[in-house]
Amino acid sequence: MADVGRAVTRAPVVWYYQLTSDFTTTVRYESPIRFWHSRSNRLARASSGDRRGLNLSIGSDERTWGSQCGYFTSYVVTLPLKLVTAPVIDAFGKSAWDNMSRRTQTMFRSPAEFERPAMTNEIRVARRRVGEPAQGAVAQLMQALEDFIAADPSNHYSITLIGHSMGTIVANEMVLTHPGLAYSNIVYMGAACNVSDFANAVIPCLERNTNAHFYNLTLHPSPRRGRRSGPGWISHRVAVCWNG
Repeated sequence: MADVGRAVTRAPVVWYYQLTSDFTTTVRYESPIRFWHSRSNRLARASSGDRRGLNLSIGSDERTWGSQCGYFTSYVVTLPLKLVTAPVIDAFGKSAWDNMSRRTQTMFRSPAEFERPAMTNEIRVARRRVGEPAQGAVAQLMQALEDFIAADPSNHYSITLIGHSMGTIVANEMVLTHPGLAYSNIVYMGAACNVSDFANAVIPCLERNTNAHFYNLTLHPSPRRGRRSGPGWISHRVAVCWNG
């Protein structure tokens, strides 16, 4: 019942974001002159090489005019169904998302670590828990990897960390809790993590390790509206490389 109420009350907000996202994407990328002009500016900034930080290059839209007409037709035909189902997905998907996020956290901190101890020894157990390493499976794996590398004086290790979808949430936590590992490449594909979590975890790590590179693969802003599968879905992507 709470999810149903959420769907009803949030419907105007969901429709607003649905329509404004589609409209702004169409205005920004469906005009070839506007698109190529903005793309040339981005490429010029990316190739300047006189600044530290993120260099961004958005690939070209390689669809034919016929394909674009097909995308537009399918969008118009399916729009009423999207408007009906979007509030339902927003409401019922929220609990599923919260559950998924919780499962990523239990990889690092098990629920048992937060159980309240018996009143007889509550203070003693609380003091013992302070500073204890995380007991989750991934946390133990990362700690074992860090100890293994630290014990090897050759220091010839190079780590490539790849995360896809929910895996990027896990990767954020891995980098946040173990920023000193020898990351050489961090690759995110269709990231489900939000920008603030990425900024708090990955960017400080890249700033400390200037030899590391970060790559982000995602759908091109224009064809992503169709969510269609096939080679065209894969070819349109945004590559972001951290230039230290």
